[in-house]
Amino acid sequence: MTNLMMGGLQYHEAQSALSNIIKAMPVNSFGKPEEIANACAFLCSDEATWINGAVLSVDGGMSTC
Repeated sequence: MTNLMMGGLQYHEAQSALSNIIKAMPVNSFGKPEEIANACAFLCSDEATWINGAVLSVDGGMSTC
């Protein structure tokens, strides 16, 4: 956990807050940088040539809650 994620909270307070956030997420985990990178790589690939003006939510389902 980074200092930015802790937001000035003590470690045990931040752990509790993050645990509650994770429980509320549809996938029950935080995303990893490579998961965002995979979406970017797909959009830059030849497989995505017909995707135009679409919104691709890469947020573990949070925008649909």
